[in-house]
Amino acid sequence: MELKLITKREVENLLNEIRGYTSFIDEKAITIEHHSQLTINGINFEETSIKLPTLFMIKTLDETQIEVSIQKQQYASGVQPMVYFCILLRVFKNSLDLLGRSSAAGDKLIYVINKSNVLNLIIMMKVFGMASKRHNHDVVKILEILLEIIDRG
Repeated sequence: MELKLITKREVENLLNEIRGYTSFIDEKAITIEHHSQLTINGINFEETSIKLPTLFMIKTLDETQIEVSIQKQQYASGVQPMVYFCILLRVFKNSLDLLGRSSAAGDKLIYVINKSNVLNLIIMMKVFGMASKRHNHDVVKILEILLEIIDRG
């Protein structure tokens, strides 16, 4: 907002849209496929596969990709949605510095956010807001605080 890439009105609209979400990505069904029974070293097993949904946003403004992957929680029971913003190497401003060589400690890539791609960040906030009810709550609070800061400034 300080860079004038998005307006207060756009943030208000975003907040109202996200507040209205009633469907969430973490509600998607997790499926278990039963494959076969097998014995390894005298112990009987049943082989299964757990399919956790992953959603890819097909089109963004600059060949980046937004992905939401439902994953098992490492230290708790249940699953949680993870949101990723994937940036192709060629999208970085200084990608030519790394093309054709391995990266090294200290290498830095520059992703420029400007008027032509700022919508990616807005869409990412929407995706975070629909990832789960907890994510939705957090995004709503972040946007409310942002609007409070703007009103004070």
